[in-house]
Order: sequence, then C-alpha cells, then structure tokens
Amino acid sequence: MTDHAISTRDTSAAFGAGPPGDAAAKRLAAAFQREVMNGLRISTRARCIALGAIAILIVVQNWEAGVAATLYFEVLLALFLVLGIGHYWLAKSRFSHAVHKYLFATADIFLLVFVILMPAPFDDTFVSPPLILRGPNFLYFLVLLAGTMLSYSPRLVLWNGAVTIAAWSFGVWWIISLPETITFLDFANPRPHEETRRIFLDENFVFVMGWVQQIVIYAIFTGIMALVVWRARRLVETQASTERERANLSRYFSPNMVDELAASDTPLGAVRRQNVAVLFTDIVGFTGMSEQRSPEQVIALLRGFHGRMEEIVFAHGGTLDKYIGDAVMATFGTPESGARDASDALACARTMAAAMKAWNAERAAAGEAPVEAGIGVQYGPAVLGDIGGAHRLEFAVIGDTVNVASRLERLTRNLDVEIVVGGDLVAEVRREGGGENLLEGFSERIGQEIPGRSGTITIWAR
Repeated sequence: MTDHAISTRDTSAAFGAGPPGDAAAKRLAAAFQREVMNGLRISTRARCIALGAIAILIVVQNWEAGVAATLYFEVLLALFLVLGIGHYWLAKSRFSHAVHKYLFATADIFLLVFVILMPAPFDDTFVSPPLILRGPNFLYFLVLLAGTMLSYSPRLVLWNGAVTIAAWSFGVWWIISLPETITFLDFANPRPHEETRRIFLDENFVFVMGWVQQIVIYAIFTGIMALVVWRARRLVETQASTERERANLSRYFSPNMVDELAASDTPLGAVRRQNVAVLFTDIVGFTGMSEQRSPEQVIALLRGFHGRMEEIVFAHGGTLDKYIGDAVMATFGTPESGARDASDALACARTMAAAMKAWNAERAAAGEAPVEAGIGVQYGPAVLGDIGGAHRLEFAVIGDTVNVASRLERLTRNLDVEIVVGGDLVAEVRREGGGENLLEGFSERIGQEIPGRSGTITIWAR
C-alpha cells in the first residue's frame, strides 16, 4: 500500500560520502536519492490508481448496504490516499527527515489493522470479530511489507515487520479479551473429537495457535525480505563504487586498458621498474600567447589542445599521465607492458602532428592564429608506483627516460622540427617490427647534445 524513500543521509553513508570534499561520492548519493524519489512518485501514482479501482469496487459490492456503509469504506480509502500523497509531498519538501518514513509506515499499519478488525458501522451484515480473524485479511500486510522493500532500507523492512507483529498481536488480544470470544484454553484438555469440532465451528472461536503461526511466519518472511533488500543495496553500492573506479581510471587510461585493470587483481600502485615509452608535447610559445589573451581565451585554447591530445593518446593505447601547464605527458607500457609500446608511442606522435595541422586549418578558417606544438618521445627503463602523502596519492612514472623525453620535446624548438625521438625508441620500434613506415620523414642525428644533460645521444627528428 505504500513505498518509502531513503533519506539523503542514508544514501550518503551508503556510498561512503562521509569525508568532506568527496564530491564524486556525494554526487552519486544524490543521484541515487533522485532515483528513489522517482520510484516513490511512481508508487504514489500506483497507490492512487489502485485505491480508485477499490473505491469503484466498494460501490458495486455495497450497493444494497446503503449509502452510509459505502461512505464509511470510502472515507477509509481516502485516509490511505492522504497518507500516500502526504508522504510523497513531505519527502520532496525541505522538511523531509529520515524518521518520516517510519512514521508513515506505522500509520499505514495501524490503519490497516483498524480496517480489518473493527466491525463496519451502518452495515446490517454483521460479522463477529473472531470470525474476521479466520479470513485471509492478514495477507494485506504483505503488500505493505513489499512496498517498504522499494526503499532499499533493510531497517525500514524490519521496522515494518516489527510494528505489524505488534499491532496485529494487540488486535488479536483485544478480540480474545471480548466476553463472547472463546478459545481452546477455555475448555478441558483432552476433549472428545465432537466437542473440538463444535468449538472450532463456533463463530466466536479464536484459534490462538493460528495467530502464533501467522506471527512466526511473518517474522521469518520479514527477516528474509530485509536480507534481500540488504543484499540488493550492497550490490547497488558495489556497482556504484565500481563505476566510480572505472570513471577515475578512464581519466588516465584508454578504454581497453580500463577494462584490463578492472579485471586484474594486481595493485595499480605496486612499485616496480619496467621499460616504457614516454611522450611529451606542449604548445610552442604558450607563455607569450597567454599574456595576449583573456583568461577565458587561454582556458579555451588549453581545452582545445588537451582534448585533442588526450583523445589521440587513448586511441593509441597510451596512458595520460598528467597535465603540466600546457604540456601533456603520456606513457605507453603502463601500468602493464605491451608488445608494441614504442611503436604505439611513435604512431601517437605522428597522429598528434597531423591533428595539429588539421586544427590549425580550422583556426585559420575562423580567423585565429595557428598553434604550434613540439613532441618528444623516448623509450627506456622507468620506476612506476604511487607517490605522495597519506591524503593524496598519485600513480607516477619517474626516471631518466622521463627526463630525456621532456628535454627532447624542448629540443624541437632549437631544431625547428615537429617531433624529436630518442635513438632507444627507434631501436625498440625496429625490434617490435614497426617497420620503416613509422620512421618515414625522420632523419638520424648522431651525437646530439640535450639541454640540461651531460653527454650526447642519438636522436631522430622530423
């Protein structure tokens, strides 16, 4: 007969939204609460439709009983309607509180007990209260219990069961206490079979063990339903947590890598050393460009650049390590090494250069100045693992390979080229069978000095 929404406090706790600043968890809890409210709205509409159908049925069934008897039952239906609409109105208002769902559940139960056990006035077809207990009316409480299951609240289900047992037991005790009521306890035991049958068929007889069976079975059923709701809620929480983790991973890794990480039991932050390809790219002359533009224009430029580079990195199976101002750092072979890490990194660099040409064509058509980007790539050993303090950890790739890749990107300005890659990367590309297609347009330069680093290395530039 009724459904109940979860409070925002309950949902926040369920999704671990306790710590301040956990905005993602709070948004999840709010989204979950909205869905619960949508369910409450639908159930309220269903209640209105069901009560309307029952109202029509009562008019048909009580046509001969008179207007007074019909109006009595219609008023009771109106009370159920008021409870349902009132609960929905209060749940969506600023006065909503977690205790309200328990109050409305209690009101529904006591009203149903009253409707079932109290003799209807203005009705000539009188049925004794003990005889009422023999009907299947107790099953209506299962409808109330089923409604509370939609709340995703095991405590509300248990509360509904406990209040139902208490209210129904009080009603049965009241009927037993009536002067005309008889039970087997009023007669000697053992007794002849014929006397037992006579007592049982008496309209004032109450079968106490029948009531005990109702209570026991209903208590067991309530416990099972509470367990079902608890498991369903845990599944929703687990699914929501999984989606949050996948969403966080998708900010750094390509979609295929996200699937692999989600299925892996290996900790992401385990410290280790492995060979990786590291790519750096940033906008040439960004500092000067930012001084000549408004803050909004600077941010728009960065978003345009970062968005294009990010898409290309993921398309080539790379990991978006971090943004450093206008620069983008990407790695290939993280968190797990692949068979074509170096080739993928070089292919990514070539695609980035092509994307910059296409973007500049768009900017020229819009009357905007072109944007140049330098790209540096190197392959070699690096240290992988979580760095940071207790309050913030970050998966990082560090080592000489990273430093060299960053300096190769800066070297593009001195050499006036788009892409500079290290000789170690080229060697690995050839070992992987990447072919000469990836090296088309590149020229080898032996004994190249790297800014900020002693010694020389072999590079390839395009």
